[in-house]
Amino acid sequence: MATAPTYYPTYSPTGDTDTPTYTPTPGEATATTVAATTAATTAAGSTDAATTTEATYVPGELTTPCDRGKLMLSTGLDCQLLTTVNRKVALFDGSNSADTMHGRADGAAVIPHPTSGGWYYMSNSEESSGDGGVGTLEFDASGNVIGYERQLSGTSRNCGVGRTPWDTLVTCEENGSAGRCHEVDPFTGHTRQTNVVSTGGNYESFAYDDQDEDAPYGVRYFTTEDSDRGALTRYTPAAAAYETGNNYDILTSSGGTYEYLLLNPSDNTFTWTTSRSAGRSNANAYFRASEGIDVHNRILSFTAKRKKQLFTLDLEAGTYVETSTVSGLFNLQPDQIGRIIGEGDILYFAEDGGRRCDIHGRDGTGNYFTIVRGERYRTETTGLAFSPDGKFMRNGYSPNSDLFDDEFHLSSHSFYERHGLAAPPLVSRAERHRRAQEETIGVFDGESTGETELDLIVEEAKDGTDAATRLREDLVRTGAYDRHAYPWDYPWYGQGAGERTGVPVELGVNFHRVYSVNVINPVLDLVVWLRMAWTDPRLTWKPEEYGNLTKAWFWIGDGGSGGETSEIWTPDIELWNLEEGLRDSFDDAYATVNNDGTVWWSRPGHLRPVCKYYGLDNFPFDKLTCTMEFGSWAYSGKYLRPTKMGDGYSLGGSETAGESFNEFSFVEDNPVTCVLNVYPPYPGAPEEDWPVLLYNVTIERAWQPYARGYITMQVMLNIIGFTAFWLPPMCGERMSLSITAMLAAVAAEIVIAANLPSAAEYTWFQKFSLLSMSFAFMSLLESVMVLYFYYKRTEDMVPQWYTEFRKWRAYKRGQKALAESVRRSTVLLHEANDQLHKKIDGARRNSGHGDTQHDPKYDEDDSFSENMKRDTAAKSAQKDPSKGGDSLPAKKDLSSESFHDALDTSESERNSRQNETADGAGCDAGGDEGSIELNGSDFGVIEADKTLHDSYISELGFDGKVVSTKKLSSNPTKESVREVEQEKNVSFARRMSSKSDKGTSGRRLSIESDPDRKAMRALRESAATSESMRSVVVPRDADDFNNAEEMELNKKWKKLAARIDDISRFWIPLAFFISLAAILAQVM
Repeated sequence: MATAPTYYPTYSPTGDTDTPTYTPTPGEATATTVAATTAATTAAGSTDAATTTEATYVPGELTTPCDRGKLMLSTGLDCQLLTTVNRKVALFDGSNSADTMHGRADGAAVIPHPTSGGWYYMSNSEESSGDGGVGTLEFDASGNVIGYERQLSGTSRNCGVGRTPWDTLVTCEENGSAGRCHEVDPFTGHTRQTNVVSTGGNYESFAYDDQDEDAPYGVRYFTTEDSDRGALTRYTPAAAAYETGNNYDILTSSGGTYEYLLLNPSDNTFTWTTSRSAGRSNANAYFRASEGIDVHNRILSFTAKRKKQLFTLDLEAGTYVETSTVSGLFNLQPDQIGRIIGEGDILYFAEDGGRRCDIHGRDGTGNYFTIVRGERYRTETTGLAFSPDGKFMRNGYSPNSDLFDDEFHLSSHSFYERHGLAAPPLVSRAERHRRAQEETIGVFDGESTGETELDLIVEEAKDGTDAATRLREDLVRTGAYDRHAYPWDYPWYGQGAGERTGVPVELGVNFHRVYSVNVINPVLDLVVWLRMAWTDPRLTWKPEEYGNLTKAWFWIGDGGSGGETSEIWTPDIELWNLEEGLRDSFDDAYATVNNDGTVWWSRPGHLRPVCKYYGLDNFPFDKLTCTMEFGSWAYSGKYLRPTKMGDGYSLGGSETAGESFNEFSFVEDNPVTCVLNVYPPYPGAPEEDWPVLLYNVTIERAWQPYARGYITMQVMLNIIGFTAFWLPPMCGERMSLSITAMLAAVAAEIVIAANLPSAAEYTWFQKFSLLSMSFAFMSLLESVMVLYFYYKRTEDMVPQWYTEFRKWRAYKRGQKALAESVRRSTVLLHEANDQLHKKIDGARRNSGHGDTQHDPKYDEDDSFSENMKRDTAAKSAQKDPSKGGDSLPAKKDLSSESFHDALDTSESERNSRQNETADGAGCDAGGDEGSIELNGSDFGVIEADKTLHDSYISELGFDGKVVSTKKLSSNPTKESVREVEQEKNVSFARRMSSKSDKGTSGRRLSIESDPDRKAMRALRESAATSESMRSVVVPRDADDFNNAEEMELNKKWKKLAARIDDISRFWIPLAFFISLAAILAQVM
């Protein structure tokens, strides 16, 4: 067995800070050390007794705000801000320190003062370039700050620390090849570089084990290194280092040995090697970037932040356990660790590497508690250390160096004291079985089964008289235990009638993984371990009467809550917003019952809440939050009150936990929050409220598949669509590119729509899809515009279809107006005929021909119909000479087609008669019979009527002619033919009307009787064989212009098309990327 070392006090009354001068005898020094340790332990253990008037410390119950809400503390913690960076420290006497608080405060430790009962809080500075070091705050025995000074300077990036057995500080540099560890004595101010590490590195924290029997004087020293290949170093000083009489020589003398940790995951054992290279390789494989370290009762604990691991090494057995530190709010990187001496098995962690860093605790059963939550601190939690009496905790936040002083009001962490319940008495077996059970089973003599021989143990097991069987029989099988009832008088003990609160039921949910997410039918499926704890005063026993058994297991079946196969009473905690109840989605399991009546029930299963999702509007970059409500369905708060078990939740806990190749996973920062909510009483029961626990679970979607498969692809297709602006208009692929980009956007929208609910709200992806389709449509529209202007050859910008539409409307309106004109012209024509007949009859009477008597049928005031009747009768009389008709030819019908012949005859007769007679004197005595002489005014009327008739007939196109005033030469040119065609186009309406003139009185001329049309046909036939006129009869392409004027107009439009392309090449992509950046900013 190794001899315990003797540590000599390092304080010097003479003021010598290099070599201690006070050297007591070894026995005296040892006694002093032990006494100090015992006093510290006693103070820590008795702290709760001195502070019972205040709220007791309950880790994980965050109720106390600090520093205007910057921190949230567990119940039983008080807090004050001591100092911050670059400020002088305010001292208890009202003065300020000479030195300013150092920057970038990091690791820290508490060193007790050797004489005053106070202590030193020694904090590292992580400043680089030689500006690091150590700053020391001195406290008196009451925890008041009485001094501050910088005690180590000239070092860089001082990170972790550790305490030596002789109460000095070891500070380590995370400074690459220049990194070393230094010893600092806060009382004497002594500083020196140590030999605890063999070479430079990014060293972190320091600890020692003083119970190693294989080491000289039983002490070894451990150092972690914050690097992926940072080995954990074990340093063993030479025995001679303890024999110099100077504590400063222990870590600075030569001759020590260096060993490095090797983990063997195959059997969870570990060994030590002298090969630093092997140690570095092992660290890179299993515990990259180790940070805080602690040794207590031969149990070494250290953290590795890269994979968020906690390693617990049993230095005696050579085995280790690896667990994840991710649990509840503790989801970032673990940093420094520490514990309160004598406080129990709670190990405290500082948190690093996220937006909000906290201090967490982990008890011996693996449950995590959040001690302090940094609401507004976005850096790392540093400087975690405890006062020697365990009443004060110091912690800081880097880089501001905000240093807080947290005061504990410690108490026991039992279930009863956490909830203010009186612990029920332990019931003896004799008290439980006074009659029948003792006769049936026999009275137990009180001897422990652990002291019984093996054959007796086996025999008792066969007979059913072993301790476990007897315990189960005594507790629940005697007939006195009712699994459907609970003794409510127990939680109501000592409470007034109007203040009764039910039995507390602690609820904790360990979230294993996200199983599935349905956003259309909003159901979230989670694989969890559901844990509940409560107390049942009927399930207590004295362990010494049952073979020192402190635990028993009882079956809870059929989902609990009075199930037929359940053995004990269970609270009816139910998921209120359920899609499937807990009874159906969780397996039945045994519950663990402790001898004090506390019950622990954990079972695996699925939680399937119906969710009102928050955050879906950011799809596919969404973080969905679903709220779950847990509470009793039958019992109000007067009978049963759900409370949080620690933080109320945890994450992981096994090797199979977590997600891999899954669309959804828990977010890294605060994936779950748990709060207590109390619904007001119903009117019929005003004393009974309804408490529930609200769990807000936040999960995030793997956005990478959507970014790869849809977003990036669509952006690329939009860019390809924009390349159409560089293609020439005559390239057919120009339109194809634009159409493809638009179709791709539509296809993506259709596919994604199947994964989203049909709702009025817009998701981010729908906005992106609309943006993409808009710019794809813009690209397509731009190509259409460019092609339109590129091939345009007219003066105005009126489309051809609009021109044709206007022609059609004009034609329809013209038909209506033309019909009215025809009607009016017909009336006028008949009136003109009547006037002409009157003139002719008057002329005949004046010349002595025919009947000279007045013929009233031609009176101007006669109606037109009467005139027509009389005219018909007159014609019949003229054709029959027997009826007295003269030889004058019958009057011509001057309507329609005979009108031209009649007028031509009158004109020829007039010309011939003018040659035969004197100047308008009339016919000579021997003139030709039947000749009629008209004066100038008469012929003026006739000419006017003929002109009027021709104009109407021409408008209607009754003649069937295509009249052109252009003369065609014998060798027509392209221009002359075109002029004729243009003249032909002017009479378009006439030609259309002439196709339906068969019902009129006019006569349609054939091509053979129309010389112009014959000429046009001949011209086209000759042009078909003429090379110079080939462009007239063959289809024209885009560049075949009719004339120089069209060519010039097309050049102007082509310039406009080119200008549109020039503008589009820059501004449309720019607008697209600006819009894309704006829409991406919504989810970044």
